[in-house]
Amino acid sequence: MTTLGTAHFAAALAALAFGFAVLVQRKGTDNHRMVGAAYVIAMLAVNGTALGVYRLTGQVTVFHLLALVSLAILVRADAAHE
Repeated sequence: MTTLGTAHFAAALAALAFGFAVLVQRKGTDNHRMVGAAYVIAMLAVNGTALGVYRLTGQVTVFHLLALVSLAILVRADAAHE
């Protein structure tokens, strides 16, 4: 696995963990906000690294397009939250 692939995998695991944690916490607390911010950062890393992964096919795939959609949703949600 490449360094980029390893970073992508680690960020995805972090996003899963932070996503679960933010869902089970009481809304509105400082900890909920902090974990939510960590989730957003992890998802940015997941999508950013996804756009750089070409090793499997050597070309842009549907997964790259899904990463762009996910990034757009993430940015929109974060902007609406503020």
